[in-house]
Amino acid sequence: MTQIILRTEILLAWEALKEVLQAMPRHRLIFSVDTRKGQIISRSRQLPNLNPLNILGMLERKGLYQAILLDLARVGITRGVDMQLLALAHRRYPGLTLIAGGGICNLAELSALRGLGIDALCCLLATALHRGEITPRELRHSLE
Repeated sequence: MTQIILRTEILLAWEALKEVLQAMPRHRLIFSVDTRKGQIISRSRQLPNLNPLNILGMLERKGLYQAILLDLARVGITRGVDMQLLALAHRRYPGLTLIAGGGICNLAELSALRGLGIDALCCLLATALHRGEITPRELRHSLE
């Protein structure tokens, strides 16, 4: 199934989402809440003033149910994702499928993310694989 990722980073205005929702079925959309150290990154004037959790609530009200929480300041440095934000987001919006991104460093962190109680957790994982901090074999066994 083809899915489209719509990112706050490239969104010119929140109203543009309305046009996308009219053209695409909601189950094919994943909305990426792009941040840098907790601050929303966007070309829109209104979104940088919002908290990432507020945006998740706005998405839920629009009928979207998949969201990436991505901290670009953590990408490529393998220091860990923002567990506190992910846990709070899951508690506040349990109907959203959350995808964690930015800084996943090892298998223990993947296990901790599962421990948050997020049923359909996905992770953006690259640097730890490239550096060999997580091997493909270890990753496969951790998912079984």
